[in-house]
Amino acid sequence: EEILWKTDPNNSDTDSDGVSDGQEIKESRDPALAGPNDAIRKPEEIAADANNAPKTLTGKMAEEFANQYFASKGLSAGKNLNISAKESLADAISLNVAASLSAYKDEFSRADIKASKSADPKKYLNDLGGALDKNFQDITISEIQIVNGVADSGDFSKLKLLDPYLAAYKKTVSFLKTGAVPEEYAGLHLELLNSMHNTALAVGNMKRLEGDPALALIGTQLYIKESVRMGAYLSNLKLQAQKDAVKFSGKDGGSFFNQYFEKIL
Repeated sequence: EEILWKTDPNNSDTDSDGVSDGQEIKESRDPALAGPNDAIRKPEEIAADANNAPKTLTGKMAEEFANQYFASKGLSAGKNLNISAKESLADAISLNVAASLSAYKDEFSRADIKASKSADPKKYLNDLGGALDKNFQDITISEIQIVNGVADSGDFSKLKLLDPYLAAYKKTVSFLKTGAVPEEYAGLHLELLNSMHNTALAVGNMKRLEGDPALALIGTQLYIKESVRMGAYLSNLKLQAQKDAVKFSGKDGGSFFNQYFEKIL
């Protein structure tokens, strides 16, 4: 509660106006603001002040949590929150995260790719595999490992290690928007295009771990969601390649996919 009120836990009268923090709260006064104009402002009054609007998703969620907390506190007549009230607060945070995650929609549609009935499947897969191999050749560990390492060490300067990943995703998106795609691979191509774009957004959010940890959390959730999507994409790509009797030798660009196809039953 001291954190939410922004008061000093080691000082019973944070604003040094002669009235204890607890008493000021009972009188609907701001315990961190010296009088006489220290009345607690209503949420709608605070929201109307653009200068006080949260600049980050973390700030927005923290403000919403504080409002919900104090509303619950008011309903309990100032007593400690019971288990049900605490669970409701936790559920509200989870719903906030879920709502933020669902805001990310696929950017591209079939109109953004060039499907062709005459395009050769093997040439398409060789070109695609070669581009992916080139764009991601310097990637050795996952983005999650980098972010976890930063969180453990507290060295936020290492977040710049994500820059090559962002560059790789953006190059891949640019590549996928050009060139002819065999008609039977159009749906898969669109899946890959949207997944690469969404993953770039996810990694960009993860990179903001220091200044906006809530946004980084959303980015991590989006990254995991797209990772699952990529697994399904590779499974379906293998099925289509088998249907077309396409196989790759070590010199083919499409051999890039062999390392993934071998792991798929």
